[in-house]
Amino acid sequence: DGHASVARARGKTRYIYEFLLKLDWELKGADGLECSGNLAIPDIDGTIELGEGYEIHEFNIESISDNNIRPLIDRFVRRGGFHEALNENIDNWVRLFKKEHEA
Repeated sequence: DGHASVARARGKTRYIYEFLLKLDWELKGADGLECSGNLAIPDIDGTIELGEGYEIHEFNIESISDNNIRPLIDRFVRRGGFHEALNENIDNWVRLFKKEHEA
């Protein structure tokens, strides 16, 4: 949920956007592991530089087939590979937005 716009003044282009991302996620492992949950990233906006990353809030694991690996899943989704891939995809959207609206 959010908004995006482009403003041009005095030869400069400003990209203005602010989004709240809510995401339901599901993870399935080859060993039969299954878990799911949700998360929110409330501050996707122009104040965050590309590559800086976006902070996950409201992270929840709703179901998990093996409760012993809950800390591992928490680390992977919040601070590991899943989070890194999510940041990269958000940055790619920002790049696309700017490219499509170049002056």
